[in-house]
Amino acid sequence: GLLGSGSDVPAAGEAPAPPPPVAWYPFDVVEGGRSPDRLDTNRFAGGVARVVPGRLGQAAEFNGDDEVQCGNVGRFSRTAPFSLAFWLQPGAAVSR
Repeated sequence: GLLGSGSDVPAAGEAPAPPPPVAWYPFDVVEGGRSPDRLDTNRFAGGVARVVPGRLGQAAEFNGDDEVQCGNVGRFSRTAPFSLAFWLQPGAAVSR
């Protein structure tokens, strides 16, 4: 998924320009439970269990109890606006 943050204020009557992404984890490659950030080769998302065929290429598979840690991505507080984009395909429903 892509993560971005920004606070540029557009001129009156103009649409705001989207901020550039600060991270991109396509989850098409996972080694040792980590997937690389395509925008910063020194950063990884951890906690990715396995890769399966996805909508486009490969995708991360989660069981409903998994989590992904992206570390210190972006410089914003928890109350600052940010965006997160991802495509989700739910699997079969299972009872717990």
